[in-house]
Amino acid sequence: MAPTQLRYCACGATREAPAQLRVVGCVRCGRALMSTPEVPVPPSISIAVVAALASQLLGTVAFCLVVAWAWNVMGDARIAAGALLALVAFWMFGGGSALRGSLTGLACCALLDIGLALLALSTASGARGFVLGSIAWGAPAIAPHVDTIFTVAGGAAAIAALACVAAFPQVRRMGAWQDAQLARLAQQLPA
Repeated sequence: MAPTQLRYCACGATREAPAQLRVVGCVRCGRALMSTPEVPVPPSISIAVVAALASQLLGTVAFCLVVAWAWNVMGDARIAAGALLALVAFWMFGGGSALRGSLTGLACCALLDIGLALLALSTASGARGFVLGSIAWGAPAIAPHVDTIFTVAGGAAAIAALACVAAFPQVRRMGAWQDAQLARLAQQLPA
């Protein structure tokens, strides 16, 4: 009997065929089979990386401010401090899940970035007092520059939110690619 070789198709089917045959057709879809499995190249996620990094950095700064604020208040506001800490922790971890193909994580990052931009650029919010209370004990030299810091933080958050929105197609493609890889691996497992 002639030696055989396992051939692979893009549809996921495999077929054992004589090794001397150069072209063998797939029984399922009719395409030519390859001698080695085709490994698709992952899609580019460059915009998603920038968006997630910017959101994670903003979340980290917010986390540090909330920790500083919680250290100062430690009385009646413990529940609010805990809720804010959970929110900004979710903000930081949302960027990581977005890089793994989660549209929900990216959407949460975009919403939190938009919220920070609106909060920082709004003059009617109590956020400036919150930040002044958070940093007054540790960095009094920063207090005169809070308006400039808020303008920069608001602009950075708005840019990060736009980057998150621009990254939606890349994250969707990454999620679809990962799903296809898992399906391909599941088909290769022995029954």
